[in-house]
Amino acid sequence: MSSWNPVPVNIRQYAGKMLGNKDPLTEKDLWQSDLDSLKRAVGRHLDKGVNKGEIGYGEYGENPEFETSAWDGGITGQGVNPLQAIFESINDPKFRMETTLGMARYDVDPNGDAIVSDKYDFNATRPQVDAYHKESGGKIASLLRAYKEAGFEGALNVAGNSFIGAEGEGTPVRINLGPAKRLSELVKAQ
Repeated sequence: MSSWNPVPVNIRQYAGKMLGNKDPLTEKDLWQSDLDSLKRAVGRHLDKGVNKGEIGYGEYGENPEFETSAWDGGITGQGVNPLQAIFESINDPKFRMETTLGMARYDVDPNGDAIVSDKYDFNATRPQVDAYHKESGGKIASLLRAYKEAGFEGALNVAGNSFIGAEGEGTPVRINLGPAKRLSELVKAQ
């Protein structure tokens, strides 16, 4: 289902979008461990009979009830340093999914397949991004301000909103996880 690429999907997506890649994100872009993470997250909802909804931060791990989110898009201001982000990107599918999808929708299509859909974008609206730039004195000043306020994580978020796409402006995500029934069974087998 997936094609292997040595660069983690979160880094590949971010860098690719910064360089102008407009290709949609599909299951072919994910490592098997990323797909397994998504299947568990969606499968938990399907197992409860919820065939349409949202998945997100804190749900991509193997035991989400005991885990906290490693990445929250700058909400806490605690930040993630660059070396830690690279290490987590290589080694942790939960981190990769949190930093690639964040919050995403899922649904069961007419064929019975579970589909994860989203836009690869960032959380601020265009008016919020424009206001932040204006308050800060421009795009570059915004990056410096974000770095001072929320570290590496904050600067990445502002750069993403500024150059990749504010909320709703990003490229499409459509990940087919296969038969929904199988995902529910996967969760029951855990």
